[in-house]
Amino acid sequence: MMVGFDRVVNRFYSFIWKKQTYNKVLWSELDSNLLGEIYCRLTSPTDQTRFRAVCKSWLAVHPVSNTTSLAFLPWFIGFSLSIASAHNRLDFILYEPSSRLDATSVHTVSLTKLSIPCPPAWNEINAEVVNNWLFVCTRRTYRSSFYRRNFVLFSPFTKQVIKLPQSDHPLPFKFRRTFSTDPNSPDCVFLLLDAACPNSSTIRIMTYRNIDKEWTATQFERVDEFIPCSCVPIYIQGKFYIVSPFGQVASYDILNGRFRFENIAIDNHLAQNYSSLNYLVFELNGDLMLIYYLGSLKKNNHNIQAKPCIKRFDWSIKVWIPVISLGDQSLFVGKNFWSVQ
Repeated sequence: MMVGFDRVVNRFYSFIWKKQTYNKVLWSELDSNLLGEIYCRLTSPTDQTRFRAVCKSWLAVHPVSNTTSLAFLPWFIGFSLSIASAHNRLDFILYEPSSRLDATSVHTVSLTKLSIPCPPAWNEINAEVVNNWLFVCTRRTYRSSFYRRNFVLFSPFTKQVIKLPQSDHPLPFKFRRTFSTDPNSPDCVFLLLDAACPNSSTIRIMTYRNIDKEWTATQFERVDEFIPCSCVPIYIQGKFYIVSPFGQVASYDILNGRFRFENIAIDNHLAQNYSSLNYLVFELNGDLMLIYYLGSLKKNNHNIQAKPCIKRFDWSIKVWIPVISLGDQSLFVGKNFWSVQ
């Protein structure tokens, strides 16, 4: 049976009040062991998130060992882009693991209030989860041969909306977007990457910091051996990493603005299955990782997704090494998953 946040907290607080009649206890001064006991009785990820949002001392509480495994499962976010283009708003629905098919919460972001013109077609709106924020991009044709892009970040837990500067670029550019750290931090670097155009000899990167007034664009020469790619850059210790579908690795250093091809050698297994390859790059415990699927299998006239393969990039020999097991960790693949912990 799930225990409500208010019920658990009030029970413990009532107990403390009776013991200390003359000295009122502040919420932020509750004993850490007591807070841990409260936290472990909250079986709903929604209540656990609210618990950590009370104050800094509650945020620092480490759950005890018997905390339910539900707390470590990601949330799922769903949205309808067709509705967005029709009503000039973005509607998001959050699903927590314990709620199954029931929506935990529904959120609406008005593009009109943000002075963002909504595109006329649903395929000109793109939204995905990046570092536990919903990163939204809308685009409209501008001056016949340009796209004007608007960017918005939204956090359903704090209801915070961050609007980034718009950008105007020629139609062929196809940007992937991400950012380095907390988007509220002055050190956060927002990054747009275009490395997917097969006919281009350059890789284009645009960066923005909270102290800037507009995006800064930089172009780098692409070596012929590096295969164009459309993966989302992965941030690890001061660098954004880009991985081609052949396993080649490039990096962009946010401190000095240097772009470097770390490895242009081809992973033969990836290259041989390029036509049916679906892959995703991610970070795990500081390592650069990729997971890929080699097409689909057919069983009883039904298409079944092939078994995924995971590899880790070994920096000492600059080769992708197969990963047999993730140990006690689980990997949830997709752009709509949201980690609460």
